[in-house]
Amino acid sequence: MKKKFAIILMISALTTMCVAGCGSKTEGEVTPTPTTPVKATETPAPTEEPTAAPTETPTETPTAVPTEAPAVTDDIAETKVTLGQYKGLTLHEVDSEEVAKELIALLEQFTELVAVDRAAVEGDTVNINYVGKKDGVPFDGGTDDSEAGYNLVLGSGSFIDGFEEGLIGAVAGEVRDLNLTFPEEYHSEELAGQSVVFTVTVNSVQEEVVPEASDAFAKENLGYDTWSEYVIDLYSAMNKDSFYEQVTESLMASCTVENYPSAELAVEKQRLYDYYYSAGEYYGSYYGLDAEMALMYFFGFESLDALDKWAEESAYEVVKNNLILVEISTVEQLSMDDAEYQNKVVQLADYYGYGTDVDAFIADNGEEEIKKSILLDYVMSYIVSQATIIEADYDAVVQPEE
Repeated sequence: MKKKFAIILMISALTTMCVAGCGSKTEGEVTPTPTTPVKATETPAPTEEPTAAPTETPTETPTAVPTEAPAVTDDIAETKVTLGQYKGLTLHEVDSEEVAKELIALLEQFTELVAVDRAAVEGDTVNINYVGKKDGVPFDGGTDDSEAGYNLVLGSGSFIDGFEEGLIGAVAGEVRDLNLTFPEEYHSEELAGQSVVFTVTVNSVQEEVVPEASDAFAKENLGYDTWSEYVIDLYSAMNKDSFYEQVTESLMASCTVENYPSAELAVEKQRLYDYYYSAGEYYGSYYGLDAEMALMYFFGFESLDALDKWAEESAYEVVKNNLILVEISTVEQLSMDDAEYQNKVVQLADYYGYGTDVDAFIADNGEEEIKKSILLDYVMSYIVSQATIIEADYDAVVQPEE
């Protein structure tokens, strides 16, 4: 599946950028990831609310930017960019503890459930079948007699009070009768406040096992020969993102733009709107929500009008950032030779899911847009190369097991 190509550089005021590098050596833009709320139900059936986000997707609720719109113009010749300091900046490497957190989070993504021969404790997953009865008669929605059974995490709060607690200490093959009472405010009038009995068969008890950091893990899951190679690339990717954010923050504070070009503002507003709307559609299809509901649930936009307003305000920040970088490229006479450019296009085409079909990548995204994206990234790299780098203490890292 092709990733969506977008020229949205590292602007910390707009999105919190996540690390590009989990499972890939290819550098490229990254998408924001929403904070996913978890809502438990009081029913003895699995919750239908979203409880986990897809792996790759757009971050936190975007932050609104200008309160007063700057002056705009239809004539690009009237736009004036005044540069501040962009050489000799001081940039700080990523704290090693943050890298360690990313490594731990990566390993946790590969967590597996492993059957154990012991009594269940809180946090374990028990695979169960169950029948709920009221006055000796099974009630609707209270039975799971499927062959696959139901995986219940003890302590998750997915079932009514007492259900999960009643399975603590159970072992595989055990059958338990749980005498429980539905809450008075339960949505079913037939069951609200009623006493019931759940007969639960425990098919298995499983615990989560997080894999160890190792060369074998890196080779099997990450496409690296050694774990150390992956860690080095992760450091590099995280530092690049962090440097770009720091540079952007500095440029936005020290440089000014007068008379923003209206055409560019319109393009960037639409790009931002489409970017988040498509994210809403993606989440909607994944969780059974329409795009507007997904935008509210995952990104905090109360309506499409709120998204439109945010996109309009944020476009000024994107355009300002782009204009500053273009101005720096002009002042410093920065350009890539054809071989460097072609190599970068090949990398981007592969990263965005086109493989070696560079022509299709260019046709779908437009050569001018691609050139602009590559140029802006090239200028950011130049600014970083002119900066003083304050190295981090790389002690807190996840090392492979000996």
